[in-house]
Amino acid sequence: ARGPPILPTLDEARAAILAAGYRELEYLELRGETDLQSLASLDRPARLLAAAWLGDTRLIDNVAISPIGSWSGGRSSLQSEAAQQLR
Repeated sequence: ARGPPILPTLDEARAAILAAGYRELEYLELRGETDLQSLASLDRPARLLAAAWLGDTRLIDNVAISPIGSWSGGRSSLQSEAAQQLR
């Protein structure tokens, strides 16, 4: 697979979500947009899927992630997107 590896970035995002006050993170996964296969690198259009608990509320969301320009500024688009979602 070509493209930036995503496992270190997902680990960082998991830590950031928990540090932001979420009680529990059920899942944070990057999956292929068309087949929902688990991805080891950002080499095609994908969806970032997440479920987390904030207090007594379970939040579920997903966001489109594009591999285009994924190394701009030394940060992957996944890192940038995760940072935007946490703001």
